[in-house]
Amino acid sequence: MQPPSTPSLGPTPGHRFGRAQPLHPDRTALGRYPSVYPREVAKRELDLHAAAVILAHNHPSGAAEPSRADEFLTQTLKSALGLVDVRVLDHLVVGRGAVVSFAERGLM
Repeated sequence: MQPPSTPSLGPTPGHRFGRAQPLHPDRTALGRYPSVYPREVAKRELDLHAAAVILAHNHPSGAAEPSRADEFLTQTLKSALGLVDVRVLDHLVVGRGAVVSFAERGLM
C-alpha cells in the first residue's frame, strides 16, 4: 500500500518488478493525439537520475490492445533511453477495465 502523500498510478506494478516502485509519476503528453519526443523523455529521466522507467498511457477508445504505433514508440524510447543507461521495465496500455503489459506479453 502506498503512503497517502504518494500520487497513485493505479495498481502498483511492484509485484512484477521486485522492489521497484514509482518514485516520480510524470505526465509527458496530454491530448487526443499527443506527441512523445524521446529526447524529452530521456532528458526528464536524466534530470531525475532514473535507473529505470515504467511507461504507461491510456487508449481513449477504451481498448487496451497495444497498437503498432505503441510498439514502435516503445522500441524507440527503449533505444533512446538505453543510450543513457536507463532501462525500460514495462509499457502499460490502459483501457476501460483492462491493462496490458508489454513485459508480460514479451514485447519488451
